[in-house]
Amino acid sequence: MDIKKLKFTDTDTLIRTLAKHPYLWAFGVCMLFHILFLSDISVYVTTYSLAAELLFLQVIGAVILYKKFGRAEKGFVKFIAAEGAYAVGVFGLMFLYSSTAKKMLVTEAVFLCMALLCLSFLKKKLKDSSLKEQFTSLFIIAVSSTLKLSYSLFTSLTDRQHDLYGISMTSSREEYGHLGYITHLMTRHALPNGTDLRDSWQYYHPPLHHFISALWVSFHENILGLEHEHALTAIKTLSLFYSFCIIITCYKLLKHFKLHGKSLFVPLTIVCFMPQFTYFSASVNNDVLSVVFIMGAVLNTLRWYDDRTLKNILKIALCIGSGMMTKMSAALAAPSVALLFLIVFIKNIRNEWKKLLGQFACFGAVCIPLGLWFGIRNYIKWSIPITYVQEMPIPPEESKCYVYGHTLAERLFDFSPFQYSFHNVFFQFDNSYKYIEYNPMIALFKSSLFNEYFSQSSRGLIFLFLCNVLFWLNVAVALFSVFCKVKGLFAKNGTAFEKKLFLLAFHATLIVGFYKLAIDYPFSFSMNFRYISPIIPIGAVFIGMFMNSTRQNAAGETAVKRTEKLDMILWIAAVTYAALCAFLILDGCCPLKFI
Repeated sequence: MDIKKLKFTDTDTLIRTLAKHPYLWAFGVCMLFHILFLSDISVYVTTYSLAAELLFLQVIGAVILYKKFGRAEKGFVKFIAAEGAYAVGVFGLMFLYSSTAKKMLVTEAVFLCMALLCLSFLKKKLKDSSLKEQFTSLFIIAVSSTLKLSYSLFTSLTDRQHDLYGISMTSSREEYGHLGYITHLMTRHALPNGTDLRDSWQYYHPPLHHFISALWVSFHENILGLEHEHALTAIKTLSLFYSFCIIITCYKLLKHFKLHGKSLFVPLTIVCFMPQFTYFSASVNNDVLSVVFIMGAVLNTLRWYDDRTLKNILKIALCIGSGMMTKMSAALAAPSVALLFLIVFIKNIRNEWKKLLGQFACFGAVCIPLGLWFGIRNYIKWSIPITYVQEMPIPPEESKCYVYGHTLAERLFDFSPFQYSFHNVFFQFDNSYKYIEYNPMIALFKSSLFNEYFSQSSRGLIFLFLCNVLFWLNVAVALFSVFCKVKGLFAKNGTAFEKKLFLLAFHATLIVGFYKLAIDYPFSFSMNFRYISPIIPIGAVFIGMFMNSTRQNAAGETAVKRTEKLDMILWIAAVTYAALCAFLILDGCCPLKFI
């Protein structure tokens, strides 16, 4: 049968289009909300935003209602009645919108209800059964994206950020931090070229993220006429888009291993609702863009293994090089990529050695200059080591985040219960700084959920209890992923051993790099999960492969029932995890409090 001659419904075409151009659709969604709110509900909301939202809702609603009623016999009357009722409801919600301080709550409720209505209507119209899996995946991604959007719009430049400073052009600290770096590029149109970059906080970072942000801010300030502070806030739209890109790439990574059904939905849910990826949606520093390129390098390396073309290896080079031009820690992807290159070369040395050497040469010609030019420049001008990490501007003992009084053995192997007891489940230190987390592994579990934003005194008992449940569920998911990695490496599950070895080598490199940073720089903020967040999709892949192989290898009625029960338990755990993460972020970070 010729696939090109098959006729699909409009809904099938829509789902296929969304799947074909996901990054463009994600950018379009970000731009839609950027037009409405300019990245921050508290900074810039206008009557124009209200009118644009009203028009958008009316058009979408009219199209859906016409699809449902207008084409039926005597359906036009039903369509007019339904459209009238819908219009009254929308105007009513807009009236509430204009009269309440919690405007974003109404907006989110309207858009979420509209999305659920559209998706439920679309699913019934799907004719191609293979698209229903894509639809469910789209639904999971859409709900998590709504959460990221809410967090981004509710988070200002002064909330839950890392090393920004320079928020105001009149600020005495405008020349420091990531925002000072961005402002410098925007106003002086040149890289920092004065004194030693180590004397200017965060200027040692490669400039790609800051350069893109400077262009974006300049457009809003000089073309649209926004004040500088409002223009800086617009950077969050870029961060939101980057966080969407991470999720889309993770979905592509899961699909690369041919995961289906719950074997796809469970790991995808864990990845989509991982709190760090939501925190990234409003993070204005360079972490999130570097993760975008790191995940792109992982995905394209796996694709190159299956199809060893020059195009695919150049994609890897561009991802690693661009990642290093965003943040030097992106180079941690290189050792595992080099390992896979070496394995492939040894296996195919007789037949493809000339082709592979040529590809490796092209890879180096693109990746090395792209990733190292800024570091080499700094080394030549100021003798700054390429692997330099910003030092504290004050003596370590004067910092409230300095980890002291513990031996190396204690830091590595002390898992005393008091470190993660009921009142210390949050990240690293309490408000009075009387407690400083010193074990990198425990700090990893804490910061993966709570980052540096919560303490035991920040919320009530219900919030505290649910966060404790989430913490231990997070530990259980992590331990299960370790079990899946150990079991999956040598299991015959239809995946090449080299691919699994590559993923585990990448995972190990991130962990080793994390521990080295935590030991070399003994501060609480050095043990932050944001530095190694790509380990989450790696663990999710192995969870999905374990579920897939368990289902495929089930022989006999008892084994099938046991597998179905395991799938259901894991699906319930994933949904619970997602719900608790959403509760943590919405109640802990947004103005609306549920408890």
